[in-house]
Amino acid sequence: MDVKIKTFTILNQGFVKGSSYVQFVPFIQTLGKKSHIIIRLGNVELYNNGINKASSPIYLGDLPPITSKGDNIYKLNLMYNFADTGINQNQFENKELKFNLIFTMRAAK
Repeated sequence: MDVKIKTFTILNQGFVKGSSYVQFVPFIQTLGKKSHIIIRLGNVELYNNGINKASSPIYLGDLPPITSKGDNIYKLNLMYNFADTGINQNQFENKELKFNLIFTMRAAK
């Protein structure tokens, strides 16, 4: 299994507590089903085997406002996983999956 990890830091730079969301938007999708590609952001599964699980915004967590302690930072690992299934996966070599992650924050009520 080939696993790649990238860490994102999300920062609430305001003075209002908010809720964070992420949306997964592929702009090149040539993998299709049976590719066995899984993409997670933290504990949230965004993409699995050709299926976009975050086409609508998904709740990530609350972001506290700025304080002197610096606790308004939220770190998330983006994990890319290509599982070796034991079957011929050569059809997926040199294919692309390019995507945008759209982060939004909504003020807490």
